[in-house]
Amino acid sequence: MKRFLLLIILIFTTGICIFLGYKDKILNDISTISISNSKLSDKQKIKIIESHFSKYVIANKDTDILDSNNEKIGTIYKDALLELEDTNIKSDTKYFKIKNIGNVYYNDVNVSNDIENDYRYKNYIAFNKNLITKDKYTIYSKNGNKLYTLSGEKSYPILISNYDNKYYFEFNNSLVYINKSDIKKIIDKSNSKETPAKKITTLCYHRVFDKNDKCTNIQLCKSKSNFDREMKYLYDNKFFTLTTEEMYLFVSGKIRLPHNSVVITLDDGKLIKSAIEVLEKYNLHATTFLITSRVKSLDEYKSKSLEVQSHTHDMHTTGKCKTTYSYQQGGGILCFSEDTILNDLKKSKEILGSNTIALAYPFYDYNERAEKLLKKSGFLIAFKGTGTTKGVSTVGTNPYEVPRITMWNSHSLENFKSFVNN
Repeated sequence: MKRFLLLIILIFTTGICIFLGYKDKILNDISTISISNSKLSDKQKIKIIESHFSKYVIANKDTDILDSNNEKIGTIYKDALLELEDTNIKSDTKYFKIKNIGNVYYNDVNVSNDIENDYRYKNYIAFNKNLITKDKYTIYSKNGNKLYTLSGEKSYPILISNYDNKYYFEFNNSLVYINKSDIKKIIDKSNSKETPAKKITTLCYHRVFDKNDKCTNIQLCKSKSNFDREMKYLYDNKFFTLTTEEMYLFVSGKIRLPHNSVVITLDDGKLIKSAIEVLEKYNLHATTFLITSRVKSLDEYKSKSLEVQSHTHDMHTTGKCKTTYSYQQGGGILCFSEDTILNDLKKSKEILGSNTIALAYPFYDYNERAEKLLKKSGFLIAFKGTGTTKGVSTVGTNPYEVPRITMWNSHSLENFKSFVNN
């Protein structure tokens, strides 16, 4: 019995000591403290409120958006990133002002220290049209997450038009969209006087080799020094290097892009290290098309400057099918059974991930049936080799026949300039 009582006393004493020892730590974690019914000083209250304030905050739950009279005008959904306006915080401050939206209760947001906004969209040229919302509408992030439900008709300049029944625009310093069903009408509006690109070149590289690399096909192998000179030209002249999705949107007429736009592609993914180093050096974007059956790990392709897309799973082969044109090499995509091709494409997408929307035809082999099977597999765009257009696409170019110009190591910098400047 005495041992039991001693044990209880010991536990109780230990608990008191722990509480006293961590009291300051608990009080310092002020973001978890509510001031509504506390007897804190004004200085402590201000510190608590300030712990929720930053230029960027994130909603910690679904919560109301309020107007200046504290009347509900909408909803902010959990995890929405918000930009706040500067405010003079006092001990009785209850709300923060969200830029261009309304007010939010301070305790319903937390400081966000991990801000990585993608500002590529700031290169897009707005259509000279605005969408007019219905009286109530929902705004989504580019990734499809609900951000806000707002009340009252609003007008927004269109950046991406009718992409999968969605219209994109800039809101709260981000690219967002609303569904077509939430749009009341579209009106003409003079948003930009800038002339958008009428044609865009796609470049096709294969290998970028450094002095220590072995490259057997010297014509297909672009030296790192030559590649660097070409990428430096793009950087110095402020070229916008497109994603495959942006190229799809361009040829489909759903986006307007600056005249100095270009697509950089690298087939096969071999000797990729040197290419990545140069792309990252100049903060440019490129796409590599991978034969997934030959890829041991995707880790070597991870880079902010590199997008990974499909070169099929195991159809990068020659002499498997009869050819129709002299440039064809008899790749399997020309004649393999429909099930074989569909299964191959499915496998490739499974390995590369859900963002796989683009494919480069192996050895530039393609036909009408291949295009149909790509579309059936969920691909939005496909790239072939050099055609009579010298790698240039326009609005209306078949998205499953986007031409590319093969970049040989023998091309001079002057050749390169003529390609990208059309």
